[in-house]
Amino acid sequence: MLNRWAVAAAVAVMMSVSPKAMSAQETSEPAFHYITVTTFNVPLGQEGSGVMMWVDSVMVPLAKLNSNVLSYHVGRHNWGSSGGQVVIISEYPSWAAIEADCGEPCAQWMQETQPEEGTPRAEQWDKIQATFLKYYTGHSDEIYAVPNSRSK
Repeated sequence: MLNRWAVAAAVAVMMSVSPKAMSAQETSEPAFHYITVTTFNVPLGQEGSGVMMWVDSVMVPLAKLNSNVLSYHVGRHNWGSSGGQVVIISEYPSWAAIEADCGEPCAQWMQETQPEEGTPRAEQWDKIQATFLKYYTGHSDEIYAVPNSRSK
């Protein structure tokens, strides 16, 4: 005769691998999401302001339009040993979302926002972009998997 605990354990195991239980697991939310952290250093003063102008004028609006990005934060070092560090933290629901293109919303924004060549506005655009790239070129990227159980 089988022990009641053995029967209960067998039933629990069968229920945990039943097709109904498996389909419920497949439709549940993923167990974690991803955060990318980009850091780079900019000087204080006018050049640093030019870098931040590009971030505020181009990068932030594009991130806000990108449906793959759950959250986007740009911070500038405020206290401690490295006064010129900028950190960009982006949150994504999956690895595929990190690699995904923003698509039409960003393409349309760029088409509407990027100035025509040869205009004074284009010269300013190119200047701030060059300043940004001068400091962004040495940036560092990190990608973190964040368990949802450790998130608020």
